[in-house]
Amino acid sequence: EKSESQDGKGPVTTVSSNRDNLGLPYYSKFLLIAAYLASYNPQRTDKRFFVKQHGKQRKSAHSIRAKDAYNSQLTGPKPFPLERLLAIFYNIIDGGVNPTANIYSQISSLARLQLITTVGADSV
Repeated sequence: EKSESQDGKGPVTTVSSNRDNLGLPYYSKFLLIAAYLASYNPQRTDKRFFVKQHGKQRKSAHSIRAKDAYNSQLTGPKPFPLERLLAIFYNIIDGGVNPTANIYSQISSLARLQLITTVGADSV
């Protein structure tokens, strides 16, 4: 893109990468959100976050100390199985979505774009 500079000394050329202007399909956006949630939240918290009637959870002094010691934002993303990604995806998407080849092809497209990374045979 070319535009005039603020000080009037000439045109300024800016280069934007493909990743900045990436328009993703509707389901791919939710797949990325599900991948983020799966990678930064422990699997034991899935029931609390994604099930409507999960029951009450008591907070103990031990669980509060453990939460302080384990900050997933500081430790970085963790690998997770593909089934967990799909389970979270189906819980956060509006309306019912049938598992189709389209969903799986969008996952492979996200991996090809390096927005998600495959770790093992069944882990993302």
